Amino acid sequence: MAKRLLSKSFGEVVRARRSELELTQELLAERAGVHPTYIGMVERGERNCSLDVASEIAEALDAPLSKLIEEAEARNRKSAGASTKKGRPS
Repeated sequence: MAKRLLSKSFGEVVRARRSELELTQELLAERAGVHPTYIGMVERGERNCSLDVASEIAEALDAPLSKLIEEAEARNRKSAGASTKKGRPS
């Protein structure tokens, strides 16, 4: 099984933070200067955003980009560890 993509984990972190702040995808998109469909695609891990766009999203979520990336990396490691424990290569 392939390693979990960091973009998927990043999207999960964005979605979790957005939910904590009780923001809609539309409002987050407006704050970040992107289209709402783009936010949905990022959250589902279907789009890799540039550092510039990721920075705008982080700012719109009132969080440092480094924190969002750190959380995404932690989720990625946790997922890879769970796959290995089940006898599947990561």
